[in-house]
Amino acid sequence: MNLAQVETTAVGTTFLNPTAHFNKGADRYDQGCEKVKWLAPTLLVHKLQQFIDLKVTPLHVLDLGTGTAAVATAIIGINPEAEITGVDSSVRMLEKALEKNVLRQGICGDLEDFNGLKLPRNHFNLIVASGVFDFIRKTPQLSEGIVGALAKPGGIFAFTYEPAGNANPGVNTLQHDSEGLKNMFRRRGAVILADEPVPHIWENYKNNNPVTNHILIGRAP
Repeated sequence: MNLAQVETTAVGTTFLNPTAHFNKGADRYDQGCEKVKWLAPTLLVHKLQQFIDLKVTPLHVLDLGTGTAAVATAIIGINPEAEITGVDSSVRMLEKALEKNVLRQGICGDLEDFNGLKLPRNHFNLIVASGVFDFIRKTPQLSEGIVGALAKPGGIFAFTYEPAGNANPGVNTLQHDSEGLKNMFRRRGAVILADEPVPHIWENYKNNNPVTNHILIGRAP
């Protein structure tokens, strides 16, 4: 699988400038999630508990594209001592996340430039990204940053993504080839633990059809 083949389909145009999109919509983002029944954060954390003890201490978590900290909030509900670093390219979304008092640290920056973020190396037990791959084109850089730089040896990473050829697509999102994504992580020594479809992760607001995503979970070398 050629890396250029990993991202195969673009649906809409939000991915062209997600930072501007989320800065504009930050004040009503949580209400919008309720309206479209966005279940990804809850389902991701539920699935994670099959592969990692979220009650362990210390639990160092990197929440990529933290948004308004929905995933972080779910993790803190299980482990109030979890030390969660949230990263988002939208300063307005990050402000909303910090208001919830579940992040130890909030960083505003480009998710495709890990060197620029100045995050600690080989530090995180768990790296999560809910809805982030919908807007990321440079998946090789992202996978290298997750597995090659940021995760502790044996650390767990987990994210949602919309698969290429999805019969129930979202709106304004990128779709990714499943085998291409998994092979990128495998080439960096990671082990894929799960790649499971979730047939109703949210509702397409244009036609009210359920949107299918996958939850991918892996372990760093």
